[in-house]
Amino acid sequence: MGALIALITVGSTASGATAELAFFETTKDARIATQDPDQYEKVDQPPVGAGGPTYVDRLTPKLVVRDTEIIAITIEDRPPTATVEEVKRQFAQQREGTGPAYYQVAFALTMPAAERARKFLTEHEQVPLGLRFGTRTLGVVVPCGSFDGDTFTTFILTLSRTDLEAAFSSMKERVHWK
Repeated sequence: MGALIALITVGSTASGATAELAFFETTKDARIATQDPDQYEKVDQPPVGAGGPTYVDRLTPKLVVRDTEIIAITIEDRPPTATVEEVKRQFAQQREGTGPAYYQVAFALTMPAAERARKFLTEHEQVPLGLRFGTRTLGVVVPCGSFDGDTFTTFILTLSRTDLEAAFSSMKERVHWK
């Protein structure tokens, strides 16, 4: 298994035509976000324990994985009653404060994309990042653990199956539901 992304908290409902997976910087500083409201999206449900809204940069991705670099997306329906302890048992590198998972999503990447992601996620361990697929915000993620292979896994807490199907519709032939 590859890296574990600790959490995705909330997603927007805007749909996108492109299929790029992208990571963006975030800030907790409302003053920065209000100086340029077109650049930042307010996410009202930040990572557990972070307190207050998080603002996600909309314009400048820090890492982009093109649709041609995504081999597969595997989505596992997880019971909403899963506890932090249950998640920790499944993923030993999981850290405190991640909360229960609703969907577990694994992105299998081509080796060049996996190498870029490995470097980026290692450099940004424990740093909240905005995660988007196309123009759809999936939420705020906090990378933790190692990224050893070609796959990284995250948890989506607040999007429904319909939301996820819409978000990944441009790649539906590569999306696998468990």
